[in-house]
Amino acid sequence: MVKEIKRSDWKRFCRRFNLENQYRHARITLRDMHQNRETIPLEPFLGIKPSKKGRFINGLQLYTASWDPNNLAIPEVTLPDPDTIQIEKQKNGLSLSLHVKSKNGSELMLEISGDQDRSKAGGVVEKVAYSLYQNRGADNGRDIDDWFEAENRLRFTEESLTT
Repeated sequence: MVKEIKRSDWKRFCRRFNLENQYRHARITLRDMHQNRETIPLEPFLGIKPSKKGRFINGLQLYTASWDPNNLAIPEVTLPDPDTIQIEKQKNGLSLSLHVKSKNGSELMLEISGDQDRSKAGGVVEKVAYSLYQNRGADNGRDIDDWFEAENRLRFTEESLTT
């Protein structure tokens, strides 16, 4: 089943989409206005979010997790000036793909597969905790604090994309 998302619902749609699809396997295929194609895996996938200039949506960003404790979600891809968003779902309601067309003729296809795999979040927490440890000068004895801080930062990042 394919459904087009109304522009007025894009922000709410993105939050719901992220909640249902964080940590699923994701792959992007980009096609520019000259029909050149590029495929990019998004691991671990955190979500999508419209970017705004003033009141107007001027892009759609797709986020993956980063190990930088100060910026856990990085926009891996930004599609400028999105014009339409279509979602394809299975009969059971799971998302299969997201198709976005830009005003300049570029297209983005986000393919989603598998179940949500929260164990990927543990890998992010581990790497962020290690970065926190290194940022404090590799001072031993505060590994639990670093771990909890990394979990909190990741939870805040996930919530910023889903609420």
